[in-house]
Amino acid sequence: MAARTLLQFFHWYYPDGGRLWGEVGERADALATMGITDVWLPPAYKGGHGRLFCRL
Repeated sequence: MAARTLLQFFHWYYPDGGRLWGEVGERADALATMGITDVWLPPAYKGGHGRLFCRL
């Protein structure tokens, strides 16, 4: 079994209109060069309006 290295890719405070997923795509080659084999991204709905809306 080959060794795998997981990176949790997110920013704690991301500017409005953040491009997290696009940034990961732009950095993919560099991450692979560093030995990163897998990337975890927060679910897309977590970034909606900077907070999770919940109606009860």
